[in-house]
Amino acid sequence: MDPQSGLPPPQPSERPSRAPIRTVEISLQPKTWLGKVIAGIVGVAVALVAFFVSVIALAVVAMIVVVAIAYFIWATRRVRRKMRRESIDGAGAADRKPGAAPQSGGQTIDATPESRNIE
Repeated sequence: MDPQSGLPPPQPSERPSRAPIRTVEISLQPKTWLGKVIAGIVGVAVALVAFFVSVIALAVVAMIVVVAIAYFIWATRRVRRKMRRESIDGAGAADRKPGAAPQSGGQTIDATPESRNIE
């Protein structure tokens, strides 16, 4: 026991001896002119592939947006038709049954040139 701390002395760890580890160092930085040319070609190719992938992704997103807008327009066509009909027919259109002909109680306006009395 250690007289100052009162703890038992540390036990030496008994690890089995291992064979030395062999390391292989691979450098990605080209050192010759041919390696630099090949690295440049590979870099340009990677940049082109990334550009084309981004263009394709943009086209896919644009098509999804177009399809969503087309579906929204198609799904709301009945409501828009009904709103257009009611705004053209006037205030009494909401009281009519769907498909009923509008009641004409007003004056008909003739817009042909012969009906105008221009003097």
